[in-house]
Amino acid sequence: MNAAMTWAKDLAHMPANLCTPDYLAEQALHLAQTFNTVSCDILNESALKQLGMNGYLAVNAGSQFAATMPILRYTAKGLENSPPVVLIGKGVTFDSGGITLKRSPDMRHMIYDMAGAGCVLGVIQAVATLGLNINIIGIVASADNAIDGKAYRPGDIITMHSGKTVEVMSTDAEGRMLMADAISYAKQFSPSVIIDIATLTGAAISALGHKATALFSNAPALESTLVEAGELANDRCWPFPLWPEYQDAITSQHADMMNTGINSPGAISAGCFLSRFADGTPWAHLDVAGTAFTYTKSLSATGRPIPLLLSYLSSCAIKNNQ
Repeated sequence: MNAAMTWAKDLAHMPANLCTPDYLAEQALHLAQTFNTVSCDILNESALKQLGMNGYLAVNAGSQFAATMPILRYTAKGLENSPPVVLIGKGVTFDSGGITLKRSPDMRHMIYDMAGAGCVLGVIQAVATLGLNINIIGIVASADNAIDGKAYRPGDIITMHSGKTVEVMSTDAEGRMLMADAISYAKQFSPSVIIDIATLTGAAISALGHKATALFSNAPALESTLVEAGELANDRCWPFPLWPEYQDAITSQHADMMNTGINSPGAISAGCFLSRFADGTPWAHLDVAGTAFTYTKSLSATGRPIPLLLSYLSSCAIKNNQ
C-alpha cells in the first residue's frame, strides 16, 4: 500500500507538461509489463471517436495533447469468467476550466486533477503485488482541459457515448463529461460494480473539508460496504443522497440534461449527473477533491483513497476465497 500511495503521489506532483495523457498511458503499459496478471489496452483519440465518446473528447478538444483511455485488466487465476470490479479514475492532467476559466492564483494546483487516475494505477499495482483473488478492470480517463479555437463552449449540446444528450453549462464541469462516457463504456464488461474516483467538485471540500471523501451510490449495499472499508482503513468516506428531488436541478430545456445544476448542491448535482450513466449497474462515485490533495498547498497529494479501495477489494477477495 505504501508503494502504491507513493507512486500515486509522485504522479500527482508531476507538472502537466510532463504528466500528459500519453505519459499516463505509458505508466499503464509499464504496469502490464511488470506483472503477468495485468494486461493493458490503450484507446487513442481515433478509437474514442469511433466509439462515440464525444463528451470525453470535448473535454480535450482545446488541447495540444491527445486524449487517451488506458484499460488495465487484472485477472486472478481461476476467476477468468467472473464479473470484474471496474475502477475508473479521472485523469485530467491539467484543468484550466476551459472557456469557463478558473481563477488564476490557484490554477497551478490543477495538476492534481489526475489524482483519481493515479489512484487507479496505484491500486492495480498493489493488487497485483498482493495477488488478490479478484478480477479488476482499471480505466484511466485521461484528457487535458485547455483552451483554443477548438475548445468546447458553454451552450454546446453533446451526444454522449450512451446516446444521451448534454447541454454544456460550464466547461469547468469537465470531469463529469469525461467520467460519464467512461462509465457507460465500462458497462460492456458486465461488472459486478463500477467505482469511479474523481477530484470532481469544490463543493465536496465545502461539505467535508479535507477529512472525508464524498460518496454517492445507487446501490445501498455497495455504499455501506465502502463506508465500512473506509472505517477499517482509516480512510473515511461519507454518503450523500441522490434523491429524485435533486435530479430536477440538471433538467435541460434543450437536451436530456445539463452538466451543472441550477441552485443546487454542487457535489450532489455532479453525482446525479453521473448516476444517469450508470443506469442499472451497481455504482459508486468517490469525490476526492478534498482528500486526494489539499487545495492551494503544493506537494500536498495524499494517495487517498487507495487505502479505502484496497480495504474494499481485500474484503471482496476474501469472499471469493470462501
